[in-house]
Amino acid sequence: MSLKRSKFNRYKVNSLIDVGRRVVLCHIFTIGTPSKSDATPLDKYLAGLPPNSTANYSRISSKEKKFNPNELQQIHNDATCTTFDVSLLWKAIKLACESVADYNDSNAWKTPSTRMEYYVTAIKDERNNSMHGVPEITTQEFLDTAAKLRKLFHDALGAAKIRYRRSDAELTAKIQEVNDEFYKVMLEVLGEDDLLMYCGPQLKQSLILETNKVLKEHFMNSLNLDPMSFLNDIKLHIHVQKVFTEIKVTRGRIRGEGESFKYENLVEVARSGPKPSEPQVLFVEGIAGSGKTTYVTLVTDEWLRDAKDRTITGLDYYDLLLRVQCRERKIISLYSLFENEMPDVFLKFRSLALPLVKQCKILILIDGLDECNEDSEKLIDDILTRMKTANGCTILFTSRPEGITRFISRVPHMYQVSYIELIGIPKSCRALFVRRYHEEIKQKIGDTQDTEKLVEKVHEVLKKEHFRLPLNMVFLTWIYIHDPSAITTTTTQTQLYYSTYKLCQQKLLDRLARHSATRSSDRRELEIRLKDPMETIQFESLLALWRSQLTLEAEAEDHIRISCKTHGIPHAELLSAFLTLKAKKTHLGIIGQYSAPHKGLQDFYAAMHIATHRKLGSTSATVKEVLQEALGKLDKGLRPLQNVLYHVAGLLHLPPSMVTQTVSEELLRTITREIVDMLYESGLRMRERWLDLVEDTRVNPTVLRRVAPYFAAQDKYEYVFTFNEIEEDVKETEGTNVEKKIDKQDQNIEEEKSKEKQTRNKGKIKTDGSNPSFPKKIKTVGIYDTRIDCSLPLILLLPPCEIKILLEQDPGPRMADLINATRHHFCISLLLSHHFRKPNPAGTSDQLLQHMLPRSKLLAFRGLLTESSLHLLPPSLRGIELAITDDDHAARTLSALHSVYHKLPVLSRLGIHVPVTKVASSSFIPVLPENKINNIHLHLSGVNEQLIGNACRVAEALQCPGGYQSLYLPRASLSSAGWQRLLEGLAEARVQVKQSINMKTNDENLAQLKIPAKDKLGCDVRFEQFLEW
Repeated sequence: MSLKRSKFNRYKVNSLIDVGRRVVLCHIFTIGTPSKSDATPLDKYLAGLPPNSTANYSRISSKEKKFNPNELQQIHNDATCTTFDVSLLWKAIKLACESVADYNDSNAWKTPSTRMEYYVTAIKDERNNSMHGVPEITTQEFLDTAAKLRKLFHDALGAAKIRYRRSDAELTAKIQEVNDEFYKVMLEVLGEDDLLMYCGPQLKQSLILETNKVLKEHFMNSLNLDPMSFLNDIKLHIHVQKVFTEIKVTRGRIRGEGESFKYENLVEVARSGPKPSEPQVLFVEGIAGSGKTTYVTLVTDEWLRDAKDRTITGLDYYDLLLRVQCRERKIISLYSLFENEMPDVFLKFRSLALPLVKQCKILILIDGLDECNEDSEKLIDDILTRMKTANGCTILFTSRPEGITRFISRVPHMYQVSYIELIGIPKSCRALFVRRYHEEIKQKIGDTQDTEKLVEKVHEVLKKEHFRLPLNMVFLTWIYIHDPSAITTTTTQTQLYYSTYKLCQQKLLDRLARHSATRSSDRRELEIRLKDPMETIQFESLLALWRSQLTLEAEAEDHIRISCKTHGIPHAELLSAFLTLKAKKTHLGIIGQYSAPHKGLQDFYAAMHIATHRKLGSTSATVKEVLQEALGKLDKGLRPLQNVLYHVAGLLHLPPSMVTQTVSEELLRTITREIVDMLYESGLRMRERWLDLVEDTRVNPTVLRRVAPYFAAQDKYEYVFTFNEIEEDVKETEGTNVEKKIDKQDQNIEEEKSKEKQTRNKGKIKTDGSNPSFPKKIKTVGIYDTRIDCSLPLILLLPPCEIKILLEQDPGPRMADLINATRHHFCISLLLSHHFRKPNPAGTSDQLLQHMLPRSKLLAFRGLLTESSLHLLPPSLRGIELAITDDDHAARTLSALHSVYHKLPVLSRLGIHVPVTKVASSSFIPVLPENKINNIHLHLSGVNEQLIGNACRVAEALQCPGGYQSLYLPRASLSSAGWQRLLEGLAEARVQVKQSINMKTNDENLAQLKIPAKDKLGCDVRFEQFLEW
């Protein structure tokens, strides 16, 4: 390692001070505790001091006797006390040594004198001053300091000799030992272990400063998003913060199980487990286009900002941030990563770099685990091995689900492992994303399309589930720019990819029409000549994907060039139309390599090779045989091709005008069944992905029939929103006496299920040796708005099973379909949020509830009911949320609740929504006649300045003796003063809120309400910025 002389002098001073610790202080402690044996730890020795001891420990307070955790660890690690640091040795001398000044006698311990106490403190202060002083000193300053330290150590030994009446010979020997140690330090060069021991903190801080300086310059070039650069000659370079809006994430300690939380806290949650100081692995998984790389880019950008300007929490915990792209090659170890990314820093610290890194709190972002190649796998294994004992290390992996499945067993057991799933952009933020992205495009390329017309056009389209993925909205925006009519509510995900592909082809044809080598040919002729070169790109994309490569090797580029030359196509035009040229750093310098603009597009290009393969339409060849012809033996299994097969299915079911290969209906059905089976074989298990497939193939009957058994057999946790509190209550009351009250109903339901199963087994869903069979037990299936078009036809094909229904929108238009699809199933959760949040007497939940009740053990209900339907609520109900429409409905609903609540023995949660604009408090009575439920939630919507008094009176009138668990105020329109008046009014009305008042607001000044809410009501205030009411 190359160090400046001035820095080296400082390190040598630290080594000299350690002589004072090892030789001087340890000697004073030893002769001052003559009765202590080397086998007795300090704390036990102190606890066993005899009554006649003069040690300070016997005379000081309990607080002064305490050791901190770091001190206790040193004490328990070394009973001899010889390895204690300077501060602990100083403390030990003050506490344990006989015949020293009083513990709190500052005059003796701190005032310069010839007393032993002063010398002991002076040695400790020298160490602290050196550790926190200037990092560099001149040679003369070093020599002066060495002389001063030598005298200090000699004087301390002399004072100890007098205090404890030791021999002259012992003093002479100790002084000689000090001189010998000084001589060694003065003459010898410090080794690596010595540098880390004596100078570790300074070296670590120097490494942090210099590494961050280099990496921050490097990271500045990676903060722009440009996934569609191949479509334009202009590089867009859109900064990540310009378009990022919101992303929905879930977390869990077990894969597939999770709860929603704010994306801003994603990094912080890694350290929220039971052992936050231990090394952590955080798997962030998401399907293609869900925003994984965008999130890593966002974290990197936040890291570059000052702590006060950061949105993402938890970053200030870390000293260093490293970033790894799994698609990169040639870097196989953490050592070579440092050497490649920070050559100057590496040259300075050399072999000390990694030991120092392990002492830092470090966040390592590893992007694209599913894109690993042989080199990056070695790099990741090396990182995991080296950092497994590094406390304060967090390794964040992003990957498609299949990448994590393959890799998870390789994580050493020392790591605390968490799982995060990127779901995508919430519906409420999708229009904002499109608006921001299009505005950025307009600034870069001068597009004349009106952004608000675009947002208006795609408003309904964006509600489709596949538009939760940011990449799909990017495609949608570009397609709209070139052909607004191409976007409809039936546009599937594969159609987006296909339209983008065709857009690339059309822009290429436009360029070829102007190119000197091809402008003499008409457009149709150019299309024919392009066919083989484009097929070569598709074939090479499939090969690269199989080899875990995103970039094309030189041989693949040569194949494309040869094909272009054969057909008279300028290869540079073709390559730039479908691929991007990326600079890559190698030992030979910077070289350019072509790659797909996004791995999702590489998957699509590969799928095009299969879907348009001549053999599929003209022979009885199977998809697997087409793959084997291209790839040879499929010895890796089908997992790497899962997304490719997904696109193949979508391509084969595009509108006929888009299909490039003529396939008979019977053959198409055969191919479809094979692809569905291959998807299952590839590891596709999540129900969400099966629904994606059904949607992308336009609810094709063959797909539905083949998918149904796989959908039913899914072995992953199906997350469907429900009342979290109810789910906990279910666990807590399981098996209690209260269950006996509904045993009879349970028995009837099970008997009905059995009969229904026998009937259905005789129906059209049959299984034989060639078809997948339904499992004996099907886990609960969820039905919700964004999937209703594809889930209802699928549920019709399932054997009887439990279902949960969550509908945010008005179910009216689909009520008949919903009733028909669920007629054989057993509903345990019916949550009709539209009826609850926007109650209208003309649209109640009665019909659907009455349809479900005869067959179901309903646990949770949310909606709008009439008085007669309230009397039908089953005794199995554990949670209910009801809406009120007006005064008359309030009176009838509350009266009915009073009469039926005793028939609901396991009811543990009650929610009431009252639109304060439509009611008067005079019509209200407490929600229940007795305080039997402690978990009551009140929603008061539409509160404005004029309705504050009414809202307070309603809350007072509805209140049971135990008060409310929480109070929600959606659609409120209040000033800061209005919020204050509302809190005061609630307090005057003696409204009790045990947990929190929840407001929908973006007013940051309202944080000041937390204190009065706590003082007046005893509860917290929470601000729900994205509450979708």
